[in-house]
Amino acid sequence: MSQAVGSQAESWAIHFASDPSIALRCGVPGDELLVEPLYRGALADSMEVLLARGRQSRRRFVVLYSPDAEPFAADRVAQRSTAAAAALDGRLSMRIARPLLTGRLDGRSYCITPFLQSFAASGLFMRLQKARVRGAVLEWLYQVASRTCVQVRRDRLDAEYLRPLQAIAESPDFSADSRRAAEGAHTRVQNGRWHPAHCLMHGNLWWGNMMLRPQDARRRREPWGERLRFIDWGGSMTQGYPIYDLLRGAESLGLSARLTGEQLAGHCSVLRCQTEDARGYLFAALGATALEPGCFPRENLARLVDQMGLYIRGALAGRLN
Repeated sequence: MSQAVGSQAESWAIHFASDPSIALRCGVPGDELLVEPLYRGALADSMEVLLARGRQSRRRFVVLYSPDAEPFAADRVAQRSTAAAAALDGRLSMRIARPLLTGRLDGRSYCITPFLQSFAASGLFMRLQKARVRGAVLEWLYQVASRTCVQVRRDRLDAEYLRPLQAIAESPDFSADSRRAAEGAHTRVQNGRWHPAHCLMHGNLWWGNMMLRPQDARRRREPWGERLRFIDWGGSMTQGYPIYDLLRGAESLGLSARLTGEQLAGHCSVLRCQTEDARGYLFAALGATALEPGCFPRENLARLVDQMGLYIRGALAGRLN
């Protein structure tokens, strides 16, 4: 191995050379995998992301390597992405970036996934790309809600909806509007006017987690919508909160308030709830995050809650205009 990651170079070289099944399972039998760093987040629990490629085939793969602070984080991504794909039929599950294999190196888990192309991060090109893929993103989200929607068991309402909504309604960290919306949703669950549902939830569906499968040389005019893939499934839930992914995705794609409102109405129809209950789904999802031990910094959460609260209020208002 000619390139690897800092002090891990020797470990990676020995590991890959001693286990030829890794190259075999990646579809490059007999080839040597070279590894080089791509990036690593600033937080202690950020995974290291590496680029692996075959020396002869030059096929590329991505390696997610768990940090010391969370040595099994890559396992979690692999397990949850596999579970998410299993919850969907073949065509819908193709959008989910799944691992080729998982393993251990120096006591930390890693998973290897196919290489995907990133979209532009800013500028005119990014806006053009968003316009090209937003239809495919929105259609996928609608189909996921339709196929995986199931009512929450009554004995789970307290843990999964009442307590999370209460966590928003009773905290001074959040705006008065957010607290009122959460309190109103809490009341609707209690009095039986709203009976929430579960559906498959990604949990962090923003532009940076949308990518493209590389162009197939045999199908050079393949639509981008066919190549669209979603990564970073570590926070996903097969029985998660509806609406949340739609709002995060719509905001990240720059959807107008009117179009977002129309999408919300469509999802609420699938969920068999009133459109106003979309806010309840949003704040329940955020409240569940607030109740998690080790949640990201409170000020960041407060910013997200109020930002998303304003976004959904504008979307619902835009639908009425």
